[in-house]
Order: sequence, then C-alpha cells, then structure tokens
Amino acid sequence: MGLLSFLGLEKRNTWTEAQVMQVLLSQKGGEKIVNTETSLGIPALWAGFRILGHTMASLPFEVFERKADGDYPAKDHPVYDLLSNSPSGLCNAFNFKEMLQVDLESCGNAFARIHRNRKAEITEFEYFHPDNVKVNYYPQKRVKKYELTYSYTTEKKVVDHDEMIHLMIMSKDGIIGRSPINACRDSLSM
Repeated sequence: MGLLSFLGLEKRNTWTEAQVMQVLLSQKGGEKIVNTETSLGIPALWAGFRILGHTMASLPFEVFERKADGDYPAKDHPVYDLLSNSPSGLCNAFNFKEMLQVDLESCGNAFARIHRNRKAEITEFEYFHPDNVKVNYYPQKRVKKYELTYSYTTEKKVVDHDEMIHLMIMSKDGIIGRSPINACRDSLSM
C-alpha cells in the first residue's frame, strides 16, 4: 500500500473491457483501427512502455576491451563516451536509450544513424523514429539500405547498412522487425 492509498488520496482509473476495446477499435470510415497511437490510449500499455523504456535506459551501455586477464570497460574509446553520456547533440544517453527501447517494443524496430568523421571514427548516433525509416533489401547483393526522412524538413537520404544501428524484434526475415501491436491487430479487432 502506497502513501497516497494509506491517506485515502489515491484515485484509481479502472477500465472495463468495453472501454479498452473502444480505444483500440476506433472507427475510421467504418474500419477498425488498431495501431501504436490508438493502443497508447490504454494507460496500462502506456505504463508498460514507460517502465520498459526507463528500465532499459537506466542500464549501462558499455564498450569493453579484451585483455589477457579478462574484459574491461574501454573508457578511452570514443564510443564509450557517446553511449554513456551524449550520443548526439539532441539528447542525453538516458533519453536516447529510452527512445530506442520504446520504439522497439511498440514498433518492432529501433533506428539510429551512425555519423563518422573523416578518419572513420564514430562521432554521433542520430535517433530516427521508425516512421521515418524505410528499409530496402537488395537480395542480389544481400544488403540493406535505409531511406531516412528527416522529421522537420522534406529532406530524404539513403544510407548503407553499415551507417545504421537497426534493432528489431520478432523478425521473420532478418530484414525488418514486427510490431507486437500490429502482430496482435487481428485478435484485438475481433
């Protein structure tokens, strides 16, 4: 029992099954819509994403170097500082890891572009929302390319697979992940 419950100040919002289905099955032109945005209208799902995102973001991402007597954190490696403190000028490490985790759990994919200097050293990880990334697979060459759309401009850029971090879950083909929400859409829209 929490302090607010003990004092009688806590007010719980209890949703009925009908209310949950109403949010999930929003009507649009007679069609039932179940997607990431409509599902986030359910407080339990929102809380689940928040908890997963915060938990994973609080865990350390570390770069290790292998030595004869074991593996040790490579604190002098340039990527160590990016992952531990500031992957880009737009967000800190906690927010970066949280965004990737929430995207992974809600969309099935998480993306970050790898920026390098002229010496090919990694200098920045740029976050991209999955809605702004199109994955193209070229089976003849067995490579993926990523078409990136920048959120605040109409600029598009195509980058090679070695310029991207692409995390995915529930992939059937190793090319693109599957959204748990989309995978459950049919059963949710009965």
